[in-house]
This record gives sequence, structure tokens and C-alpha cells, in this order.
Amino acid sequence: MPDYDRIQCDLVIQSEKPHEFGLRQKGISGTICSWLLRDFLRSEFPYVKFDEGTVCSAGKKGWYKSDQFSPQCDIIAYRGSPWERLYEYVVIPKKNVFLTIEVKKWISLSDVIDRNEKYNKQIKTLRQSTEKSVFLVAYRTSSSMEKIKQGSVADKTYIFSGSTGTRYPDYVEDFDTRFVVKGELERLVKDIRNIVK
Repeated sequence: MPDYDRIQCDLVIQSEKPHEFGLRQKGISGTICSWLLRDFLRSEFPYVKFDEGTVCSAGKKGWYKSDQFSPQCDIIAYRGSPWERLYEYVVIPKKNVFLTIEVKKWISLSDVIDRNEKYNKQIKTLRQSTEKSVFLVAYRTSSSMEKIKQGSVADKTYIFSGSTGTRYPDYVEDFDTRFVVKGELERLVKDIRNIVK
């Protein structure tokens, strides 16, 4: 059985590499977090497809109307072939979708409990348009993980690690035992397996 806690720790460390190299643009950083998780899930579930894109509720390929597309999804878990592939993005018929995963590099309590609730709004819209489970994966937080999980409207919420302040994880002694939240990646794998079996 894989050492999921070690893999989870490695995912967090790799997610910080763009910042270590000086690439602090949020779009790049968030995309790399999605790609890291997507590539792991592809190796863990070779019989399921994981891509970034949109879910379409049209009755058949080519008969699209703009209101039939979901918002952009960081990761779509699906079976079959995409209706469309536009570079790295896919259009997946709703009937082929198992679930979607929203991936965040950082999450704070205000993202799920204040008036804006930006992540909760995003998740509600995605769930309404896909009619599928939406999981939320956050790589890091400096907030109370339990309160974030209580405030999140995602079907399941996973947080990989706490904050190390201004230091990068691979320079923090005992990062894997002091900051990584044990069992989160393993729980994600089990929860996906329950849906895609």
C-alpha cells in the first residue's frame, strides 16, 4: 500500500517550488497545485480520467448552448472520452462525470465563513450546474482546519498542511510530522474510490 502521508507531504513541498523560484503569480501556483494532484490521481486510478475543463449538460455532442456549461473545473473525474479537447481543457458530458475537485493552494477561514464566502459560492454554483459531488482540496492553511471544514459547503474537504510562516516546507525541520495533516490524501483516495467503483 502506498505511503499516502509521504506522497501528501511531497505534493505540498512541490506546490511551493514556484514560489521558491520567484513565480508568485497566483494563476501559475494554483495551476501547478491542480496538476500535481491530477497527475497523482491519474496514477492511482488508471481506469478513471482526470482533466481540467467544463461539464456540459447538452443532450449530445455539438449541440451546445452557453448556459449548458459548468464553470471551469480544476479537476473533473470522468469516464469515456471528452466531447471536445481544447489544448489542456476538456468538455465532458454530464452523464460521464463522477465528481469534480476544486483545488486551492491556500485557504483561510474567511474563504468559507465571511459574507463573501468566495469558495462556498464557487462550490455551490459548480454543484448546481454539474449535479455531482464537489470535493475541495487545499494544500495549506494558517487558519483552524476544523472550522474551515465545518464552514465548507463542499461534499468533502481536505487540507494537506498547516502554515510554516514565511519558510518553505522543504526547509522546515520535521515538516512531515509537525505540519502535514496525516491521512488527508488517503481519505481523498478512499472517498473517490467509493464514487468511481
